[in-house]
Amino acid sequence: MEVINFKKSGDPLRVKFVVKNGVLAVAYWIKLSEKNSNNAVATYDGDNQNTEDDSYYLPTPVDDNDERLLRLSADFYGLDLELSKKYSMGLEIYQGDNLLKFVEKTGDLGADAQSILLFVQLKIG
Repeated sequence: MEVINFKKSGDPLRVKFVVKNGVLAVAYWIKLSEKNSNNAVATYDGDNQNTEDDSYYLPTPVDDNDERLLRLSADFYGLDLELSKKYSMGLEIYQGDNLLKFVEKTGDLGADAQSILLFVQLKIG
């Protein structure tokens, strides 16, 4: 699990779902959970089949996100395996306009449905 440090008194946090590599169709779900809990603070979902922005602001005040957990689940399949045999996708975590980190999953792309699961813990630091 990745740990992302952010500033307690900084700008709001923002999470963005990104496909960096691969010609694929993706549906994703992002869940922000309370510290040491399965209780959802917020959920976000979308896909890469439209022009809508896949970026979401996390709740404020920003320090409330200390030790909360982001979980990305994504289901996908390759659309053009001749053109693209690998995938790379994940979450960009921002504080204001500053990219804190891109957390990604990579692998081989197939015609059958595939899925990824990614966890990110947020910490003041």
